[in-house]
Amino acid sequence: DQNTKAIMLTAHSDVEYLIKATSLKLTDYLIKPYTRKSLYKALQKAIDEITSHLGTEFWSVLAVLIVFVVLAVYISKE
Repeated sequence: DQNTKAIMLTAHSDVEYLIKATSLKLTDYLIKPYTRKSLYKALQKAIDEITSHLGTEFWSVLAVLIVFVVLAVYISKE
């Protein structure tokens, strides 16, 4: 589904995991310890990819924005 995006957060930097991530078509692949900035960028990339498929349909865009706000609050509390 083009409206479903995944970001892998892992402690593994092995090439096998990166190859698996590529085959799963993940939006991003972050290796711990990751920064808030890198997580924020990955989330923004996922949201941009989703909204590019949604166009300007109000409720769909609003739902994506709500998820983004919840995640941004979570990140800011770490």
